[in-house]
Parts: sequence; C-alpha cells; structure tokens
Amino acid sequence: GADAIVAANTWLGMGMDMQRAKPAFDRVVAGLSGPAIFPLALRLVWQVCGAVRIPVIGCGGVSSASDCAAMILAGASAVEVGTAFFRNLDAGKEISEGLEKYVSQYCCSRLEEIKGLARK
Repeated sequence: GADAIVAANTWLGMGMDMQRAKPAFDRVVAGLSGPAIFPLALRLVWQVCGAVRIPVIGCGGVSSASDCAAMILAGASAVEVGTAFFRNLDAGKEISEGLEKYVSQYCCSRLEEIKGLARK
C-alpha cells in the first residue's frame, strides 16, 4: 500500500486559438494551476482525509497562509506550494510566518494541533 497521498496538483485545461481555429496548446491540453484550482484541491483533501488513514499532502492553488491553514484544518499532514513562487519568491516565508496567526487563533501552540480540526 501507499505510505502517503498527494491531493491534487494541476487540473487539465484547454485553450482555443480563435485566429487559427485550433487548440492553443501543442498537446491540446495543459495543466491549470494557481488560485483558481484551490477550492477543487481543498475538496479533494477533505474527501481523501475522510477516506484514508495515511498522511495526505494538500497540493493545488495554495498561495497564502489562509490557504495552507485551510488544507491543514481539512486534515492535510503537509502542504505543497508551487505556482505561488512564480509570482512571489518570498511566498514560503510569508506563508510560514502567517500560519502562526492561525495556530494562535484556534488557541493552539503548535501547527500539528490544528490538523483536522474542521473534521471534529
């Protein structure tokens, strides 16, 4: 069996080149990432965490401390940040520092204490 699951990463999307009346991408479809997919990824993390007893790594559209905290509240054991770094090289530092606010907001002293809190 698996030791952990990553949910969800990019979603396949498609664009149309209206001038050429052809798909915009050479391979027809391409990965859609960024904030637009966050609600989809969060739903998958919620569902997968409710179905398995192994660590789930939340991934997809995470671009803020709030997004990261939401993944952890839903049950994620870890969170990946990707596309946010294309726009802000300090995203990791800002997210890490911002998480402290959420830990204290829920009267906790450690990040691990908010894991799955929304499920209780």
